[in-house]
Amino acid sequence: MDKYQFIQSIINNGKMTPRQRERFLKLASEEISKTKPTNEELWEEIEKIRQELNAQKFDEVVVSPDEEVEVHYKEIEYKDPKILNQFLIAFNSDSILKYTCHLIDKDALESINKQLSKIKRGYKPPSTGKLKARDLPQSNGNEYDYQKHLKLIKNNYYNLVQQYAVDKNIQGKIGEYLSDYMADNELKGWSEDKIRINWSETGLQEWCHNNPGKCPNPDPGLKYAGYEFAPVELKNGDTLNNFSDVVLLFKKQIQFRASHSLKSCLQRINYNFKDEADIDITNVQENIELFTDTEKVLQAYTKVIVMSIEFHKETQPTTKPVFQISFKEEGRAQNAGIFLRVHHINSSFGKTVNNLIDRLGEKMSVLIEKQVNGLCDFSITADFKNKEYCELRIWPTPREIIKEHKEFDGVSFNLKFYRG
Repeated sequence: MDKYQFIQSIINNGKMTPRQRERFLKLASEEISKTKPTNEELWEEIEKIRQELNAQKFDEVVVSPDEEVEVHYKEIEYKDPKILNQFLIAFNSDSILKYTCHLIDKDALESINKQLSKIKRGYKPPSTGKLKARDLPQSNGNEYDYQKHLKLIKNNYYNLVQQYAVDKNIQGKIGEYLSDYMADNELKGWSEDKIRINWSETGLQEWCHNNPGKCPNPDPGLKYAGYEFAPVELKNGDTLNNFSDVVLLFKKQIQFRASHSLKSCLQRINYNFKDEADIDITNVQENIELFTDTEKVLQAYTKVIVMSIEFHKETQPTTKPVFQISFKEEGRAQNAGIFLRVHHINSSFGKTVNNLIDRLGEKMSVLIEKQVNGLCDFSITADFKNKEYCELRIWPTPREIIKEHKEFDGVSFNLKFYRG
């Protein structure tokens, strides 16, 4: 078999996925360009496929679950979600960093000023970013000094990052919020809103220079306004008017709590699906406090809802999908966790248990790579038909049955979060 016969046999292989055909075609085209092919049929076939691929972006290719591959998925290294929680708790507990996600009141200002009094105004941190005791001589004055404060913020965050093998995405998000120099390249902006206002922003530095002794994010009890700027409208309709707004928004990026509950966030998301699904969030507890990457949690939730609705439309086009959502603490000791369960009640899983163990779909693999890994563990409890009812661990691997059920209605996507 010559190389043209070989290429043609591969192209005509019906088992190849769009991704595989795209990769092979690229290699085949490079090889063919070296010589003029004598097989006109082969040339025409390649040209046809090339035109098809050029006519659509790969991200828009619709791939059925049985065609999908997991080559990239299998290469993903598991990131322990406990580390994320530990890192964010440590950030929120640090004597300097904690005031970057809280408004500064009188007591906080006194605490900050006490620490700032140990740094000379002209001091520049070593290239390593670490401040040593000998680098912190005492100096007079107890007035707030922004430049000193920023030095400690940068230093303490650098030291914290060295202690935790936390995901680079959350490192980058916090890094851009705190300081320009934390960004690898050009600032992209932190959060989904791509906010460029941060603790090192030029406008903030100018305000602090013109308002000596005043912090940029004061609590109302300090009786003065902080750094203000032209209104910035967020995707959800909220508006940022001053740096205190920015600080409180950042706090929402790293923690669910009563004043920023998961339930309130889900209500906003679910409004987008009000015509496509019935979603009950009665069992979502509002008083659970959890340090996590809240944006990723909401992204994961949205993807699961969208996947489920799409599947329901394909399999039960005349009915409306019904969901019951719960968010609660479960288990004790080593098995304890906080579970977000997205239960699609009037459905069943589209694969057998063995099929799912052998192969995930592309969408679920991307969900693991982009949202789940490092954020939470992931399992599915479902009616797999043929009287197969069980909970199957999806992430971390190995995928395996962790609990069998006598009966189970529907499909439940279970996201397990931890307190470090």
